[in-house]
Amino acid sequence: MQYDQLLKFIQEQQKARIRCRKSLQRGGELTVEEARLKIAAKVAKEEAKEKKKKDRAFRIIFNRDKRDQHVKGVAARKKQRERKYQVANLQKAGMQVPEELLIPITDPTKAQPISAEVQAEIYQENEEERRLYEERIRYFVPLGDDDDEDNKKLNTDDDINIQLF
Repeated sequence: MQYDQLLKFIQEQQKARIRCRKSLQRGGELTVEEARLKIAAKVAKEEAKEKKKKDRAFRIIFNRDKRDQHVKGVAARKKQRERKYQVANLQKAGMQVPEELLIPITDPTKAQPISAEVQAEIYQENEEERRLYEERIRYFVPLGDDDDEDNKKLNTDDDINIQLF
C-alpha cells in the first residue's frame, strides 16, 4: 500500500518536472505575446493529437464490431439455408419435420420487427424531444426588415438575427 503511494508520488513528481521544463524557444528574444501564442499552439496541437488518437481507437472498435456482425450474419444465413434444405428434403421424403427445424434462423444484421411496446416507447421519447425543441424555439422570434425603431435598437449587431424576449 505504501509502496504504491510512494510510486505514484514519484511518477507525478517526474511528470511535473517534465511539464515545467518544456521550452518554447532556444536562443533569441521571446515576447509574452509570442510565448502565449506558442503555448496555445502547443496545447491545440496536443489536443488535436489526443482527439485523433481517440477517433482512431473508436474507429478500430467500430470496424471490429461491424466485421463481427458481418461474420455473424453470414453464419446465420448459412444455417438458414441448411435448415431450409433439410426441411425440403424431409418433406420430399414424406417424413415429419421436427419442430426445431420449423423455427426460422434470423439474421442479426437485418432489422428485426419491433414489438408494439417498444414502438410506443420510442414514439413517446420522440414526442418529448419534439416538445422540448418547440419550447426552446418559442422564445426566439426572427427579426423582420421593417423600419420599426424597437427592432433597430435591439438589433445593433448585423450578425444577430433573433430577438430574445
